[in-house]
Amino acid sequence: MASPPGASSYHFSPRHKRQAAADYSPATPRRMRRRLFFEDGMDSTAPEDQDRRRVVSREAADTALAIIREAVEVGDPHIDLSDLQLEAVPDELAELKDLVVLAPSHSMVTDLQLVLSSNTLCHFPLAVCELVNLTTLIISYNRISHLPPEIGNLVNLRELSIAHNNLRVLPLEITKLVRLETLSVFPNPFLEPAALIPPSPTSASAAAESALRRYLSTECGLNELRPFRLSVSSTAIPRLVDFAARSMSRTDLAGVKHDLTQCLELTRPPLGRFVGHAIEPTDYRLQSALRSQHLAVPSGHLCATCSQWFLIPPVELIVCTKIFKLNRLVPLKVRLCGRNCLYSQRIAEILALN
Repeated sequence: MASPPGASSYHFSPRHKRQAAADYSPATPRRMRRRLFFEDGMDSTAPEDQDRRRVVSREAADTALAIIREAVEVGDPHIDLSDLQLEAVPDELAELKDLVVLAPSHSMVTDLQLVLSSNTLCHFPLAVCELVNLTTLIISYNRISHLPPEIGNLVNLRELSIAHNNLRVLPLEITKLVRLETLSVFPNPFLEPAALIPPSPTSASAAAESALRRYLSTECGLNELRPFRLSVSSTAIPRLVDFAARSMSRTDLAGVKHDLTQCLELTRPPLGRFVGHAIEPTDYRLQSALRSQHLAVPSGHLCATCSQWFLIPPVELIVCTKIFKLNRLVPLKVRLCGRNCLYSQRIAEILALN
């Protein structure tokens, strides 16, 4: 799918909303979105207000789906899903991964721009992480509290805005976006260096941290380190299920995930609805349990040191550092498949002060 060679170029920016909406009739999705703002008093817990919220949420999802389908049909690489009060993104968003732009020279150019700002998203839509042709992603002014490691798949991303969310840390995989030209991450309630409290002296994390500091001092000559916090499970070794997963090919993993999705589809009413390759259940505790098993794109869960695949990281390291020449420190979460991967040159480079 591609836009016609004579199509005019357009650069998306939160400050320059697309003016092409004026060319559409009032019945089009781009006009319908203006009717979807929540009215005053809809945050009430009254049954009638809850019913109205469900209706508005359903209309927002239908409008987003219509905009996505329209973009797929006409080959429009500029997708504006902002100001819709979306709580989840339709699965069909993943269909945009095959959308390319034909340059005047008739060569295919990757140039997909997506705006999801000013919605009510609480979770980053994993379907976005499949859009490897994405060059601009504006997802600011939402309620997102977690950025998945799969964001590292967006290798063609040149502009990223995740400001005005509820992010506490960023995944280390964000540093894979080497083509970024514009990055907006502030403001967010990021962890401050002073908030990285050392673990209890009797915990496994404290023993691992002491061993790590000795290794960095004696083997790497690093006595001054960036602020960090280490979290280690009781065993801190890969589980049998992790070893079994590593023996499977990517195709096998995708097949298992598909079968699991089909099984969960049978219990769709109590669980919630599917978004991309993850699950957005209505119960937060159930949601946390499902997400803890990483029912998502398996390519993102790789050890930062040895690149081995895992389900649940036995070791997590949060380090405050500077990325992409930002003037302020941001906390990065590093996931490791085992304690042995702590003692490596890769971790020394992450923790080095200079």
